[in-house]
Amino acid sequence: MLNGSLHSVLRPVLNLIMVIGFLSASGCGPLRQPVPPGEIPEKPPVTAAEEEVGHQVLQDLSEQYDLDTDDARINRVRKLVDKLTEAIGISQEPWHVYVFNAPDVINAAATQGNHLFVWSGLVNEVKNDDELVTVLAHEMGHILAGHPSPSSGEQAMQGISSIGGTIASEVLAAQGGAVGLAADLAQLLVEASLNAILVNPESQRQELEADVIGIHLMAEAGFNPQLGLDFWRRIKDSPDFSGGGALSFLSTHPSSEERIEALEQNLPAAMDRFHHRGSFGPVVGVKSTNAGAGERWRVVEDAVSVRKDPSDQADLVKNLERGVEVLVTDRNGRWLQISEPERGWVRGVGLSPN
Repeated sequence: MLNGSLHSVLRPVLNLIMVIGFLSASGCGPLRQPVPPGEIPEKPPVTAAEEEVGHQVLQDLSEQYDLDTDDARINRVRKLVDKLTEAIGISQEPWHVYVFNAPDVINAAATQGNHLFVWSGLVNEVKNDDELVTVLAHEMGHILAGHPSPSSGEQAMQGISSIGGTIASEVLAAQGGAVGLAADLAQLLVEASLNAILVNPESQRQELEADVIGIHLMAEAGFNPQLGLDFWRRIKDSPDFSGGGALSFLSTHPSSEERIEALEQNLPAAMDRFHHRGSFGPVVGVKSTNAGAGERWRVVEDAVSVRKDPSDQADLVKNLERGVEVLVTDRNGRWLQISEPERGWVRGVGLSPN
C-alpha cells in the first residue's frame, strides 16, 4: 500500500499507463498476420542486413561463451537441422548453426539471417534426437514466421515501452515531486506495465505459433510430432528447463498449460502430416533441393573450405573468403560440388545462391 505523498506523486504516472494501454488496445490492429495452423510459412530470401544482424549476435554471444569443439555434439545438431531444412526444400539457403560450450546453459535461440544457436547444456539434457529436434524445429519456426525481424507495429510497441520511463520522469518533473525513490519506482512501474501490456502478449503468441510450426516441421521431416508434445510435457515442471535467469529456456515462453493445450489441439493435423507426408502438396515456399548445373552461389561465411570429396576428412583444396562467387554443378546432401574458382566440394551451409 502506498503512503499518501507517494501515491500523489505516482498518480499521474498510473494514469499515463492506463491511457497508453487503452490507446494501444483500441488503436492498434494485430502486429503481424498470424500463421494459419498447419502451414509452414514461406521463407523469404535472407537479406544482407539480416546476415549482418546474425553475425553481430554471434559475435556478442562468442564474447560470453566459447564455441563448442566437440565434433559429435556439433554434427548431431547440424544433421538434425539439415533434415528439417531438406524436408521443406530450403537446405540450399545458408543456415548458420553454432553450438556453444556451456554445460550449465540449457537453451537454444534463433535470430535473423537464419542463425541458430544451441548451448551444450541443452544437447546434454535432452534424452534423444526426437527431443532435440523438437527444440530445433521450434527455433526454426520462429525464423520461418519472421519473428526475429520485428514488424513495424512491433517496433512501435517496443518503442512506446522503451520510452515509457522517460515520459514518466517528465510527467513527475512537471508535478515537482519526482526525486529519489519515487522517480525510480515510477520508471520501473511504467516499463514493467507497458512490457506487460504491449510486449509479452505478442511474444507469447509467437512462442505458441513457433510450437505449432515446429511440430508440423518435425512431421514433414519424418519425426513423430507426438514425441514433440511428450517433450514439452516432460519439461513443463522441470527445474532444469524453467530455472531463473535470462537464458532460462522457458523464461519467455507461455504457461505450460497454455502450451500443452495448443499443441494437443494441433497434434491430430500434425500426426496426419507425419503419416501422409508428401501428400500435402508443396509446402509454401518450397524450392528444389537439387542445385542445378551452372548456378552461381556466393560464400556467406567468413571462409569455407573446398574439399576434394564431400567429406570433412577429405583433402583440402583451398579456403574461399566471404563474398567469393562459385559455380555449383552438383549436390550431395549438404555438400555442393563447384567448378569455379576451384574444383571440389563445399558445405552448402556456407554459401547462398545469387
